[in-house]
Amino acid sequence: MFIQKTSEYISRAVYRNIDIDEDTVEIKVIERKLSLLLLYIVLFITLLIIGLIFDNFIQILIASAALIMVRLVSGGNHFIHPDVCYLVTTLVIISSPILCLVIPEKYDLFIIIFCLIGYCVYSPHDWSGSKKYWIYKTLLLIGFITVFFSREILYIYLVLIPDQIIGNHKYKIL
Repeated sequence: MFIQKTSEYISRAVYRNIDIDEDTVEIKVIERKLSLLLLYIVLFITLLIIGLIFDNFIQILIASAALIMVRLVSGGNHFIHPDVCYLVTTLVIISSPILCLVIPEKYDLFIIIFCLIGYCVYSPHDWSGSKKYWIYKTLLLIGFITVFFSREILYIYLVLIPDQIIGNHKYKIL
C-alpha cells in the first residue's frame, strides 16, 4: 500500500498547509490525483530499471505504449488500490517481452486469431450502448494491425484478454 499511503500523507500535508475553501476542493480528490501521479512515476521508474537491467528497454517501451493504446480504446478494469494496479500493470508489461522469448513464432497466427476473436466479442466493454462504441471498436481493431509489426504488441493484446472478459461481466476486482 506504498502508493496509496504516500499519496494520503502528502495530500493531507498539502491540504493542511494551503489556504483554500474546504467546499472547493475535497481531500479525496487530491489523494486520487496524487495517487495516479505517483503510480505513473513509480511505474515508469520500475520499468526503466527493469529494462536497463535486462537490456530490453525498447521492448518494454513498445509493450507500455501498446498497453496504453489498448486500455484507452478497449476499456478495462480499475483496481481498488493503486498498489495492485501498479503490480498488475508492471507484470503485464514485463510479461510481453518474456512471452516473446518463450512462445515460438509458429504459434503467432493462432494467437492473432484468438486475440482478434476475443477483442471482437468482448471489447470495448464499458462503452456499449454509447455512440462512441463503434468508433472505439474500429480504432481497437485498426490498432490490432500493429501486432504484425511487433510481437510485444501481440502479447499485450493476449495478456489483456482476461481483463476484457472480466470487465464485460462486471466482476469486482481486488
